[in-house]
This record gives sequence, C-alpha cells and structure tokens, in this order.
Amino acid sequence: MTSSNDQIVLYGGQGNIFAALKLSDETMPYLMLETADKGIKFIPTDQYSPEEHWTILRLHTFGSGGDLLVRRDEDRVFWRFVGYDGVFNQLKLTDGTPYPKPLSVSDEDERSLLWGAYWRQDDSGHQHWQENRVGKAQLTYPFPEPVERVEIRACRVLDASTHETVAYWTYALAEHQPQESQ
Repeated sequence: MTSSNDQIVLYGGQGNIFAALKLSDETMPYLMLETADKGIKFIPTDQYSPEEHWTILRLHTFGSGGDLLVRRDEDRVFWRFVGYDGVFNQLKLTDGTPYPKPLSVSDEDERSLLWGAYWRQDDSGHQHWQENRVGKAQLTYPFPEPVERVEIRACRVLDASTHETVAYWTYALAEHQPQESQ
C-alpha cells in the first residue's frame, strides 16, 4: 500500500448511493461488479459506466487508497468503506456512520491466489487473466503485464487500542510470490 498522511477511516451506511458515487481509478483501480442482468465482471475502475437499467447487486472497488464494498439486499443497499479519509471524501458518500475509535493497519499481508491463466491484452492496454473455473462468471483480472500467476492482497484493519481486526482492506492485485514452506 502507498503511504499517506491521511487518517485511516472505516465507515458504513445504507441507501442508494450509485447516482452520487464518484469512483477513483487512481486510488482504487480494481472493480468487481455484479448486476442482475450481466452477472459478475472484474474490470478496471476506469471502465465503470453504469447503465440506467442495471440492478447492481454487488460492487467492490479497491486499491492503495481504500476499499469500498456495496451490496444489495432486496430493495436496500448497504455499503462499507475502509481506507484513507481523503479518498473517502472524494467518493461523495453521505450519511455514513464512522468507526468511533482510531484505526491501524496490520504489517502482514493476507494473500489469495487467483486461479486461471494469462488470457490477452485489450485495446486499452490492460492485460487480463481468465478465471476458467467459475461457471458463468466472466472473471478476467486486469493486470499491467503478463506473469505466471496473480494474487489478490489485503491487510487487516485493527482497532488501534485493542488490536482486534475490525475490517479487511483489499488493496492490490500482484504477481504471485510463492511463500517458503516452514
């Protein structure tokens, strides 16, 4: 993750936020989107352009600036943001409830290996990894260069006083680095 002088914040809320939402492709370049009619897609945030008829079921955008999760439960929409305060302010989310205590970030990465293999480069220059083990989902992971394997990285966000995990911040796709066995 990139360092920042911004305070780390955690907010949660509910309400239809899609009309006002301003996503940042610089600080949160990755986007997983599930709609009722198009299914699941993993795209670069700069390719997000919601259509009026879409029913967004889930949206997850993340990067070094923050991690926003949005999910629909019937006619209600819930959201959670963890990341830097400045990035949160850029999103134009309102009516959120902040976590009331100072937060810190764990020093250790949480890593998940993404399956599939290198697929192709699109017209905009993004490299893609095709997930071929997930039925109907169109999971192609945008990545800047061809590498053998890709992993998703997250860190634990801790209550600064108790050191208890209060959230996970997904922040990157990275080349998989096998860890040494112990």
